[in-house]
Amino acid sequence: MVDENEVDDEKVENIVKEKDFLGYYKTSAKTGQGVFQAFQAIIKNLYHKYKEA
Repeated sequence: MVDENEVDDEKVENIVKEKDFLGYYKTSAKTGQGVFQAFQAIIKNLYHKYKEA
């Protein structure tokens, strides 16, 4: 398990930009925190992507 304090936000942001990812969300499998928001963002992005196609 990774402690939130061990995650380097700047390093993650660089990877997100480098790989052209949608973004990133801090989530917890233990508490479920952030999971809904992450999936909601993915679904919203896919909806807009395929709506325009």
